[in-house]
Amino acid sequence: TLAAAVLHPQVASEAMPIAIGAFVIALGIGWATAAILRAAIRRVVKSMRDVVRDPSRRISADGPIGDELRELTEWINFLADDADKSHRALARERMLLAAVADGLTQGVIAVDSEHRIELLNDAARKMLGVTSSPVGELLIDFVRVPELFDLIDSDVAATAEVSLPNTPRALIRTARKWGGDGRVLLLEDVTTV
Repeated sequence: TLAAAVLHPQVASEAMPIAIGAFVIALGIGWATAAILRAAIRRVVKSMRDVVRDPSRRISADGPIGDELRELTEWINFLADDADKSHRALARERMLLAAVADGLTQGVIAVDSEHRIELLNDAARKMLGVTSSPVGELLIDFVRVPELFDLIDSDVAATAEVSLPNTPRALIRTARKWGGDGRVLLLEDVTTV
């Protein structure tokens, strides 16, 4: 014991190499364990990055991995599954909304708070003379009608009659988008009215 080593110097000199050897072995085991855990954490982090890039991928809990990391990978996979389901549901809803909007005779334009186009149906494309599908682009790049932007920037729902590139008289109504910033514009051709 420690008391015996202090009282008997010979016991201390014999015990010292054993203590140093035990310390070196414990240090080696600790270093090896830490290296295994670091490698497992690196694999989980890399897999998480892969899941973010491709939500259909999942994290594998194979190899030497602790219970806590295994549980973490299970939760990440659960969240990835949930996010993937939500993403697919939103994509279906967006396609349904676009199909409904394209079936309308009125033009429909949805823009975000920065005036980026989120939805532009076929009727609006015809009235504006737009041949492409400019979703994500700035509305100003396709439409140069100042009254239109006055309506979008208004704090209240508004209506105005304006002249558009392919529609001499169009009645435009604006409303705030439900659940977000930006506006929805309804365009109606009133040229013959």
